Amino acid sequence: MRSGRIIGTVVMTEKVPSLVGERFLVVQPTDERGIDYDEPLIAMDTISAAPGQTVYFVEKREAAKAFGGRQLPSDVTILGIVDEFHISDTPPSKDSRG
Repeated sequence: MRSGRIIGTVVMTEKVPSLVGERFLVVQPTDERGIDYDEPLIAMDTISAAPGQTVYFVEKREAAKAFGGRQLPSDVTILGIVDEFHISDTPPSKDSRG
């Protein structure tokens, strides 16, 4: 699972039948601190994300299986909106790792 920021929308005049009604967005991958890295991706939007929002997404096989039983031809699928990240500068103690 990765995080990214929505930077645009995709308009398509033709789609394969299984993707009719599905929405696609442009996602700029970011690290946990919100710093851009890698190239932007086209992702299927399952949650009605909006430009500027930080989202988390899956890729490859997980992206195609993210639809509760339906398998759609998706390489990248947005699964949720990130409200905030909490990052600790200290590693977890040995006892808290389980």
